[in-house]
Amino acid sequence: MAADRFCKLAVALTTLFAVLGCAGCADLKNMQILSAGAEAWQAEIDGDVQFNVTGFTGTQVDLHDDLNMERRDDTVVYRAALGTSSFFVDARYIDLTYEGDSLLAQNITFAGQTFAVNTDVHSELDVRLVSVLGKFALFELPFVAVGGITGVDFFDLKASIQSTSPVALKASEQIEQPIPVLGLCAAAEVPLGPTLGVFADAEASGLVFKHEDVEAGYINATARGGVNVAGWLNVGAGYRLIDVDFDRDPKYEATVRVEGAFIFAEIAF
Repeated sequence: MAADRFCKLAVALTTLFAVLGCAGCADLKNMQILSAGAEAWQAEIDGDVQFNVTGFTGTQVDLHDDLNMERRDDTVVYRAALGTSSFFVDARYIDLTYEGDSLLAQNITFAGQTFAVNTDVHSELDVRLVSVLGKFALFELPFVAVGGITGVDFFDLKASIQSTSPVALKASEQIEQPIPVLGLCAAAEVPLGPTLGVFADAEASGLVFKHEDVEAGYINATARGGVNVAGWLNVGAGYRLIDVDFDRDPKYEATVRVEGAFIFAEIAF
C-alpha cells in the first residue's frame, strides 16, 4: 500500500538529511530569493489503471505488460521560486506523455468499451502535474538547513485506448485530483572558491488519506546535486520519484509510479 511506501521513503530521507548535515556549510539562502530553471527528465512509468462505468466493470490494465507503454520523449520540467530565505513559494510544471502499440493477449474492458483478444490497439497516457509549494525554515545547523513543505499538487491523468481493426473503437477517461501535501526539505553547500561551489538538496512531500469513497496515497520525492558557478548558475543532475495510488469506488482505480534521472540548469539570484 501507499502508506507502507511512504513510511519507507521517510526513513530513507531521514538518513539522507543526516548525510547532508555532514556535507558542508549551507543555509536556506541556497534556495535563492528568485530562481528559474528547467530539467530534462528521463521519466519511466509503471503501474496499472482500471476505469468502470455503470453496467461495465473495467479490466485492471497493466501499462507495460498489456499496453507496452513507453515515454515519447524526455520530459521537460519547469520550475520557479520566489520569496525570502525563511519562506518562499516553489512552483513546478510537469507534462508527461506515454504511448504504446500492442496486440492484446486478453479481452480488455476500458471505460465501457471491450477490446477483444488479438486486437491491435494504440494507447496514450498523459499525466500533468502542477505543484505549488510553500517552503519554510525549520532549523539551521552549521553545515545544513532543514525546512518544511506545505502546499498543493494538482494531478491530471488522461488515458485512452483505440483500435482500427477488426472494429474501430475508442475509449478514454480522465482523473483530476488536487492533493494537499506536507513534507521536508534539506540543503547543503560546500564552497570551492570565490566563484565556485558544490551543493546537494533533497525533498519529499505527499499525503495518505481516505475520505468517503476516495482513498489515496501520494509521494513526490527528489534528490539532486550540482555545481554553482559565479553565484547565480546552478547545473547538475538528480533523481525524482512520483508514486500515485488512487481508488475512487466504484469509478476508478489507478496505481502509477514514475521515476528516473534528470539533468538541470537554473539561474538564481
